[in-house]
Amino acid sequence: MGFSNVPGAKENWYLTGKRLNSLGFIMPTGKTVPMGWGAITHGNVLKVTVGADKASVQDTEWLIR
Repeated sequence: MGFSNVPGAKENWYLTGKRLNSLGFIMPTGKTVPMGWGAITHGNVLKVTVGADKASVQDTEWLIR
């Protein structure tokens, strides 16, 4: 399992003149890293993401619950 905490920008970012409303971070998964959790902040919002390799982690429903 991999863990990461990457701090993001405190100010909101803009792309083609439009404010980014959401930003996420996910760990790459595969045979050696079957599951990853990520946390990132952006514009005073904390996002937590979870990714799992379905071949390695068959019961992913518990992540949703």
